[in-house]
Amino acid sequence: MPAALGTRTYHLDSGNQNYSSIPLSMLPASDQVAQRRDLIDRLIAANPGPAAVEMLQKARASLTAGLARN
Repeated sequence: MPAALGTRTYHLDSGNQNYSSIPLSMLPASDQVAQRRDLIDRLIAANPGPAAVEMLQKARASLTAGLARN
């Protein structure tokens, strides 16, 4: 399946972790944004390590900022 325009993937060797991001313009309705924010909160609660927590917090902030713009 080809990646959508603007989609980025990230790989952390530590723990063999993979993350993906999409542009805010591709985000679905606010209820689905809330579901994604909840998922990020659960991932942060799992304490994946400082680098992952920092990335997840930035992703959560981006979601919240994107929701405020809509």
